[in-house]
Amino acid sequence: MHVAGFTCGIWLAFGALAAAAPNDLDDRDITLAVESRLLVEDAVPSHRIDVSTQDGIVTLSGSVNHYYAKLLAKMATESVKGVVGVIDHIEVQSTDRLDSRIRSDVISKLMLDPVTDAFDIDVDVDDPFNAKTDREIREDIQDQLRWSPFVDSDDITVEVHSGVATLKGSVNDWNELKSARESARDGGAVAVINKLSINDASGGDE
Repeated sequence: MHVAGFTCGIWLAFGALAAAAPNDLDDRDITLAVESRLLVEDAVPSHRIDVSTQDGIVTLSGSVNHYYAKLLAKMATESVKGVVGVIDHIEVQSTDRLDSRIRSDVISKLMLDPVTDAFDIDVDVDDPFNAKTDREIREDIQDQLRWSPFVDSDDITVEVHSGVATLKGSVNDWNELKSARESARDGGAVAVINKLSINDASGGDE
């Protein structure tokens, strides 16, 4: 009985020490981890975001073209191990850079990246995001939904802000939800925020 109690005491003490142990990652490790995490977010222009960390609190600064990218950058940062807080100084601003300037910047980035060989990659830039207004995108998405054989458009409302489409309403199953999201992208949305609910729970959750 005494041995069992002693063992239990050691286990409790070990657990307390583990809980009190400091974060294994220092600020530099956290910064590198956040930068790596942002690189895999397709909608986030990671090359335009600066990351710094102090005492586990990450500060994001820079600019993006729409609010959805700003939101994704913050959410991705919060998901990184060791991050205890995020200060978001990212600005949302539309870009007026010429396609030729963007192409030049991309090629320069590729040449500086040791993982890629810029001479083996063709870079073409076409600016589809600024081609249509929010109203035009919304109307095109509604047309896509209306003509889709996989979606009941009567149950879906569409809102568009800065090229980002928000879908609201209900669908019958998971397949209809995916079709609605694809229709939004086909209609010209730069990103899709899904607020659709599924009537049939057996269709799965997003």
